[in-house]
Amino acid sequence: MFKRNEGLFDRVVRVTLGLVLLPAGLFLLGGLQGSLLGLVAAGLGMWVLITGIIGVCPMYIPLGINTLEKEKELVSRFGAMTAYCQSGADASTVRTCCSTLQPFGKTQNQQEPTTQDQVI
Repeated sequence: MFKRNEGLFDRVVRVTLGLVLLPAGLFLLGGLQGSLLGLVAAGLGMWVLITGIIGVCPMYIPLGINTLEKEKELVSRFGAMTAYCQSGADASTVRTCCSTLQPFGKTQNQQEPTTQDQVI
């Protein structure tokens, strides 16, 4: 019926939040006994749980928000960057292009030794 508009991260956050709010509202905040705060929390938990499961948020439609498309754009940019860095470009280009992809334990300010600095 509706086109999906929630990315994976958005959906995981919604399902997790729903699984926490729904039982908390019903049991801890007294929603089953008619407490208004408990019913509101349970209703909100049900809303985010359902929207997270189906991947569509009706509130996003009039606001023009689409976290799925933003997620796809980020993934494609990252994939293009890593493909370029692994394509066999020369070392100076790779260091410039992929400065954010440093291995663990290496800081941004550390530089690799040049051939002049190496002792044979």
